[in-house]
Amino acid sequence: MLRKSLFPLIISKGYDAITVQDILDQANVGRSTFYAHFKDKDDLLLSGFDVLIQELFQHIKNESQHSLDNKKVIFRFSLPLLEHANENRLLFKALLGNRGGILVQKKAFEMIVKLVKYEILNSKNSSRRNQIEEEIRTHFYAGAFFSTLKHWLEGKIKIDSLELDEYFQAMCINYKIDFQLR
Repeated sequence: MLRKSLFPLIISKGYDAITVQDILDQANVGRSTFYAHFKDKDDLLLSGFDVLIQELFQHIKNESQHSLDNKKVIFRFSLPLLEHANENRLLFKALLGNRGGILVQKKAFEMIVKLVKYEILNSKNSSRRNQIEEEIRTHFYAGAFFSTLKHWLEGKIKIDSLELDEYFQAMCINYKIDFQLR
């Protein structure tokens, strides 16, 4: 209930401008109820990221139990994340745009990095590379996805989530960077 009350406030005021009192008023709950569950508004917001990343990890695990040999998919988290962002477009646009604040942008990017790293390390084609190469590869793909997601949410790419995912997957497959650091 508190998280659901936070979302319209982010859209209307921007995250940085919201106070705990704004959330309490929107949710119609007392201060003690809020602090029984969360230490501050950041904790409340970040709990939503924790829920989302767990759902995406579960999706990845479920998909890996099914054969993906017929599909050209490198990152299994991308379509569900794009669909979720599309279903909550105003909120995601606010969170990842000017109304989200630095904390939100950082947490969103960290979430994508974790998902990318997990998929790279658990892929069939993963040859255990050195740590520096894995870090560069992870941030390369995470940065590309994050930037594309923001650009799409801003309306600068006018396609649906499925088509965007197909482009992203194709680019990851076609432009796969396979280098050896010396």
